[in-house]
Amino acid sequence: MRADADQSWLVFGSVGRPHGVKGEVRLHAYNSEAEIPPHLNCPVEVRLKSGVSESARTLLTIRGARGEFFIRIQEAETRERIADWVNYELLLPRECFPPLRPGEFYVEDVHGCNVYTPDGTMLGPVVSVYWNGAQDIMQIAAISGEELLIPVVHRYVLSVDQSRRMIVVDLDD
Repeated sequence: MRADADQSWLVFGSVGRPHGVKGEVRLHAYNSEAEIPPHLNCPVEVRLKSGVSESARTLLTIRGARGEFFIRIQEAETRERIADWVNYELLLPRECFPPLRPGEFYVEDVHGCNVYTPDGTMLGPVVSVYWNGAQDIMQIAAISGEELLIPVVHRYVLSVDQSRRMIVVDLDD
């Protein structure tokens, strides 16, 4: 996942190949255990984004569960039209998602946080976050001048303090 400059939107997944002949398309959720967000009431405005290209659209329907969804988007009633958006990311309004529980965070929210080791040594800020096919990866602009890549998984990320914009990581193997 990549951080979105407008924090009122969250990346949910990527548009896959067309499904059927009526403009339905697969949507691959970045969270493999994702369910349809409970506050998502279709139709709803969504964003489709690829690199710097972005367009606002209306999500008409969503069905499915556990990381595999099928969606219909307004103005994409044919296979040919929806094929234009394959590999685009689908962003949903933040209010479509339930409140976070203690200890939870959205990957999009770590962009710009400073990263520290457990002993308090600052490594540097998170400059980007991307999906490598297995997990999200934080790219850190280390104070030492090197680039650090840290998987966003429990083994390495010990805590995320949103209010202090601080992440504690353990890099020891």
